[in-house]
Amino acid sequence: MKIPGFVPLGLILPVGISFYTFKLLSYLIDVYYDRVIPEKHLGIFALYVSFFPQLLAGPIDRAGNFLPQLKEKVNWDPARMISGINLFVWGFFKKTVVSNRLALFAEE
Repeated sequence: MKIPGFVPLGLILPVGISFYTFKLLSYLIDVYYDRVIPEKHLGIFALYVSFFPQLLAGPIDRAGNFLPQLKEKVNWDPARMISGINLFVWGFFKKTVVSNRLALFAEE
């Protein structure tokens, strides 16, 4: 559908640009007021700014809470991996089988 008088600009904007802006602003304020020390590792800083699951779930987490978690050493635990896979499969089953079938009744 064409809109009369509308001329597309051809700009491609990243998804969630306001999220990134507020996340960087929060980091800068924390560094300015000495709540956190500036991150020297570019990869860790980039991961903090663009951590995708937080973009979807919100809210913006402070750098003082999140950056130390990125620096922790993580030990591989097969039992935790199996537990996570079991939780995922159980949730997928509930979504596909249970909730989709109940939605048929709820939509009537």
